[in-house]
Amino acid sequence: MDKRKGIIAGAILTSFILSLLIIMGCSDLPNKPESDGTFTIADFEKIASRDARLDNLEADNGVVNISPINGGTVPVAFSDGSTASLNIPANAVRTDVEISIEVTEFVFRDRAILQFDFQPDGLVFNKEAVFTIDASAFRDADIKYVDWYYYNPESGKWELAGQYRVVNGEVRILMPHFSKWMGISQGGQ
Repeated sequence: MDKRKGIIAGAILTSFILSLLIIMGCSDLPNKPESDGTFTIADFEKIASRDARLDNLEADNGVVNISPINGGTVPVAFSDGSTASLNIPANAVRTDVEISIEVTEFVFRDRAILQFDFQPDGLVFNKEAVFTIDASAFRDADIKYVDWYYYNPESGKWELAGQYRVVNGEVRILMPHFSKWMGISQGGQ
């Protein structure tokens, strides 16, 4: 039941943000967050264009069971056909766990902002998982790196957690825990 509440809360937040984007109708995406390294709802008003498209996707249309002994991989498919995968090493989790990834794509003329809701929320790994995303998923022809943000529910802001370079057409992100995360491409605007 908690997972359902989390999904509903995420859908409500996403709907609210999308409504703001459509209402405000701004035309440019931000390249950088506020000076303190965070994004707020007001910042999302700046990233919309009237022709933005929102796609909600769930990894592999279901849940992947991960065991502590073997670890495992959770696949993600984006609306443009590109993919990502979350690789969880052996002994990264303490018990068997069901993992799902909900993806929200904010698709614009020149790129996409990708938001991920990893479940179960709050899961902390004993060893970091690696999230590998095809750079083409960001739809930015000149992408150099990705700013990776964590949603901090206490502050209500998206906080910059790191910058990850594109290497061989992929972005590899170290994942210490599950929460809501967001990637914004940089370098090609």
